[in-house]
Amino acid sequence: MKLDFLRHIFNPIIDKYVRSGKLSSKEAIEAKKMVYQAEEKFKFSAYGGNPANLVYYFKSDDFSSLIKLLSSSSAGDILIEVLEETKSSYSEIKELNEVIDNLIRAISKPTVNKRFKDGEKPPQSPSGGDLNLDLVSSLTSFVEEKLGFKPVTTERGFLVKFNNIVELKINVLKRSTKIELKIKNIPNKQDLLITYLEKVLGFVQEIIRI
Repeated sequence: MKLDFLRHIFNPIIDKYVRSGKLSSKEAIEAKKMVYQAEEKFKFSAYGGNPANLVYYFKSDDFSSLIKLLSSSSAGDILIEVLEETKSSYSEIKELNEVIDNLIRAISKPTVNKRFKDGEKPPQSPSGGDLNLDLVSSLTSFVEEKLGFKPVTTERGFLVKFNNIVELKINVLKRSTKIELKIKNIPNKQDLLITYLEKVLGFVQEIIRI
């Protein structure tokens, strides 16, 4: 039976920190409540859901709120332990592991916890600059729905390849979103190239209208 994130990973780790006195019962109850609500929203439970949906949870404002709550306590290591245990339990989900690695690097930075305590900024990406997890998640879902291709998560955004002909890379930076488009010239493939280009341009038009 696949381990369940809330019941087999998160709750036991939270309870351990409560027993050690590093986390108050009030904080523990609030944290569990937040993850339970997220489970309902993102459907990542092993019981009738899909643990792969943790990717979307970890990129959301809901998880950022959990980071803020736990980072303000005296048990900052909770998040790292939860993420490491999650990665170990779902090692076969490559995209989830990549997201977890980025979060661990970001949360481990000394400046991140302070900024989250003050409520000034979200976590930073490993290479610096603010990482807008909610925007990355929204754009990823939009691209997958609009274009029919599953994006590959990168450090600051995601990458979409269209049969090795068109490559679309989106990076969410501190003050802007960078869109890179590469088109490969292939003989006798003009019609296919135009088909994919139309999809990409449709996406760009959607961005302009936002």
